[in-house]
Amino acid sequence: MLNEWRKVSPSVMGAFAMVAAVFAAPAAHAEETKYAAFCMDYESNEVLFDRYADAQRYPASLTKMMTLALLFDALEDGRVTLDTKMKVSSYAAGTAPSKLGLKAGDKITVKDAIGALAVKSANDIAVVVAEHIGGSEAKFAQMMNDKAKVFAMDNTHFENPHGLPNKKQITTARDMTILLTSLIKYYPDYRDYLSMQSFSYNGRTWKNHNSLIVDGESKFGKTGYTVVSGFNLASNDEEFPIGCTVMGGRTAKTRDAHFKMVMDDVTNGYGEIMVARLNAAQLKGGLATDLPRGGVSAMAQITILNEVQIASTQDQNVQQGDVVVDEVDAPVTQQLRRGQTAPSLKPR
Repeated sequence: MLNEWRKVSPSVMGAFAMVAAVFAAPAAHAEETKYAAFCMDYESNEVLFDRYADAQRYPASLTKMMTLALLFDALEDGRVTLDTKMKVSSYAAGTAPSKLGLKAGDKITVKDAIGALAVKSANDIAVVVAEHIGGSEAKFAQMMNDKAKVFAMDNTHFENPHGLPNKKQITTARDMTILLTSLIKYYPDYRDYLSMQSFSYNGRTWKNHNSLIVDGESKFGKTGYTVVSGFNLASNDEEFPIGCTVMGGRTAKTRDAHFKMVMDDVTNGYGEIMVARLNAAQLKGGLATDLPRGGVSAMAQITILNEVQIASTQDQNVQQGDVVVDEVDAPVTQQLRRGQTAPSLKPR
């Protein structure tokens, strides 16, 4: 039998093996009925928040995340380097703002193009990239759609590389989160461009439109806005492997506030669940009778999706990293926040 719980401070270390846990849905935000929002843990693919996640929306400049993905592909397979110069066509130069404002015949390096897309959200540079990589905007759009299939973005269709209004260019909050987290996971050599706080070119400097990156509350992300799309934001959490997208904000300020509210919901946790009662979190070793309902007490290393209690039996001391719990008159409970990793627990 397990007696009274005692709390032990956790440490964070080691490789991750995800725990499958059932948790309560975050509180709905009735006052924000027009928002679509979706959050996921991009290590476990666990859905953490879903509100109109598959409702059809316009991506606006979130589109440029896919343009960047294809440019990163070209870098990885050697078709371009960061120093490759791309020529600005008259068609690209005539693209509507936001733009860098280069003239037909000018050239821009791939490295500067990445900054212009990620920070300035320059529509003209999106066309420059499309023409250089795909040969034309139309051919590049097909490449974007092919890549969307690879990423399992099942409800997205691209017609252009920048996100300017087009009734056929549609997506969902779920798909934009998948796109963001794919950039984070699959492009480790280039994803830091998505965390640039500013971009300088030809004597001018632009601050990132994503205030969460500027303020240090997020590491990777992209904003987007058109009149028909509203204010969109795809960004991640600075501490946990969580990506979220909110779409349809009335202003950039209210969009950011809503994003923070949603992110707070998915990172604060929803109560305590005992690991001993989760089949997916069975510990290896020990006796099946050590803990209730088949749990055991030796060798565990997990990452939690919710706040969790890990218990040892009363007849054992437990080594927790470098901390040894000496008391044997009561079980030991390790309290963990959402997203933390527990070290190995083993009998002493």
